[in-house]
Amino acid sequence: MSQSAGIDPQQTQKNSLIPFGLVLTGLSIPFWILGAVVNTDGFPIRLPVSALMAFNPLIASLILTQKQHGRAGVIAVLRRCFDVRRIQLWYLPILFLMPTVMFVEYGLMIVMGRPISDPQISLFALPIMIAVFFVSAVGEEGGWQGFVYEPLAERSNPAVAALVLGSLWAVWHVIPYFQGQNTLAWIFWQCVTTVGLRGLIVWFYIKTHKSIFAAILFHTSINVSVFMFPNYGSYYDPFLTALLVGGVVIVLSLINRIDL
Repeated sequence: MSQSAGIDPQQTQKNSLIPFGLVLTGLSIPFWILGAVVNTDGFPIRLPVSALMAFNPLIASLILTQKQHGRAGVIAVLRRCFDVRRIQLWYLPILFLMPTVMFVEYGLMIVMGRPISDPQISLFALPIMIAVFFVSAVGEEGGWQGFVYEPLAERSNPAVAALVLGSLWAVWHVIPYFQGQNTLAWIFWQCVTTVGLRGLIVWFYIKTHKSIFAAILFHTSINVSVFMFPNYGSYYDPFLTALLVGGVVIVLSLINRIDL
């Protein structure tokens, strides 16, 4: 077997966290600038142009991997994004946990007497949304979970790694959150939700024997669930979502004892 064939993509990141942050920031700045000057009012989904930076984490990881291990390393990283065989029996919880959370949130809003529209799920928009958010999830998780997580976990444990990575993930999103014309309270609770969701991504990652594809599928289900709630995300409440996601994280940590 050749030396390149034996490359372990998890070994390409150990000393690259700071360079990753610098490269990611450099790649993201143009999108933050575009998000400030391009008006997306009138779009059915309230997303700023800066949301297109979703591909940057994977790009940053590929740039650093190419520098360290060349083309063979890049291929190894890309292949790991589609390690579907590791998921085994976890497809149902990965795909349906977040829709269940949003369904419960919708019920809570009704019980609380909040004004909320009836669900409007377009059979035309749904597959397009799934495809778009799947591609963007590859871009994010190929970098965040595939490149950043393992060095953090090696230095601490899954819980601390999830907390740190979730916080970095949330901070990276803050500018797009502002550009989406959200309130400070909305942004704060969305950041809390983001950290909690990273905990769930890490949980599925561990349960599926470190499958990046599992992280990608769950990330896709997060975005699809939020932006279908109940009408293109128009009534989404990150405060309620933070409470529900936090509750799920606590229950799973108590049941499974994997320090999450």
